[in-house]
Amino acid sequence: MKPSILIIGTAYAIREHRKKLDLLAGHFDLTCVTAQECGGFGWTETTDAAPSKNYRLIGLPVGGVQQGGTRCWYRGLSSVFRKRTYDLILVENEPWGVLRWQSWLLKSVFQRRAKFGEFTWENILRGGWRGMVLHIIYRLAAWTSDFVIGGNREAVALMRRCGTPADKVGCLPQFGVDPDIFSPLSAEARTAGRRRWQLPPDAFLIAFCGRLTPEKGILELLAAFDLVERSGCDARLFIMGTGPLETKIQERMHSGSNIIAMPPCTYPEIAEFLRLVDLLVQPSRTMSGPRKWWKEQFGHTLIEAMSCGVATIGSDCGAIPEVIGDGELIFPEGDVMAMSRLILSLIETPGRARAVGARQRDRVLDHFTHDRVAAGWESFFRLSLE
Repeated sequence: MKPSILIIGTAYAIREHRKKLDLLAGHFDLTCVTAQECGGFGWTETTDAAPSKNYRLIGLPVGGVQQGGTRCWYRGLSSVFRKRTYDLILVENEPWGVLRWQSWLLKSVFQRRAKFGEFTWENILRGGWRGMVLHIIYRLAAWTSDFVIGGNREAVALMRRCGTPADKVGCLPQFGVDPDIFSPLSAEARTAGRRRWQLPPDAFLIAFCGRLTPEKGILELLAAFDLVERSGCDARLFIMGTGPLETKIQERMHSGSNIIAMPPCTYPEIAEFLRLVDLLVQPSRTMSGPRKWWKEQFGHTLIEAMSCGVATIGSDCGAIPEVIGDGELIFPEGDVMAMSRLILSLIETPGRARAVGARQRDRVLDHFTHDRVAAGWESFFRLSLE
């Protein structure tokens, strides 16, 4: 008889993320509770009425404040806990998240024999009185969890520091990537694709995809690209996303720079675009208070571009180095000169960008596909059930 598992997480409203569930359902009697709606940078998906026949998918309305996914809760979640018996319950929410504690309370009342754990990205210690309060919450989360999955090494270290035993915590990506969707194109197909998208056929195309906010390093990327342009290289910078820095980007576009703003896209559209570029840059910066505490927690666009065989570089912010896995492709966060030098080295050395992209494609196939991620989760669940 398969172990019965309940996974609770908002991101499973997105169809692409449910590919992990399809794979896990081959090993467990699986139920997933998610939000009725969830989205990315400017787009939203709704829970399908007819999910996979391999597992139960339950979409619930969200209550509370949805900002960041940590101040919301699910209406009707208690009925899920009452209707079935589970061996293991996992909630994908930060230690201070309302949904995390809602799930734990319901587990304590209706599922006392089940193992309870959480997935967390949190990888930065906050300062001041909020940091002191959160440290207490982290310790309570460690004390009330039978296991923890950290989405990066620093998240694992933080939970271990707060009391989670080493044998009860694993370091696993939350989601993988589909290598058949995010796949390289032949030279001929890339040329034809650029023609369809009305992109320069021979220019070196640089891309950024994500939130247009200061912590994502947008201003530093614009400054680095200015240096690249001054070198005389035939390059374009495409910035895909939405956020408060859109005005800055528009100003640069109107000044005659080779910068092109693009609206947010869905997963298939992002894949189609990424396959046409030469380089993706993730220039994130750590923010350390008083109003903003943040560090890059993974950077899913990294593995999407790498899977497309696109050369991918990033700053040393948070989890970026462990995702990219090659120190030569990392620059110090906030260092505009170092970023521009690395970009120029990929432009000016014939064939280097394509060779880097091919190596990074292999890294994704080894570590970051849906199959690889699901296999890691399966193994960790089985250990946690012992």
